[in-house]
Amino acid sequence: MKRVFRNLYDHIEITLLILLSISFVMGMYMMLNRPSGPTMMDYVPQVLIGAIIIIDIVFLMSNRKKQTNSK
Repeated sequence: MKRVFRNLYDHIEITLLILLSISFVMGMYMMLNRPSGPTMMDYVPQVLIGAIIIIDIVFLMSNRKKQTNSK
């Protein structure tokens, strides 16, 4: 069990990206399945989470390019 947590900690960026993606999908599901329909306040957190996911992907890609260029 300790090895699993160590592996998650070593790849914390990927772990957080996966958790944010799950949160985004679940939020969209809950927002669209509401009987009254989505409101403006439902869209705001989803846009913020989506922007964080996009920025995180760009950050991870640029980090990976830096690592391959330095080797």
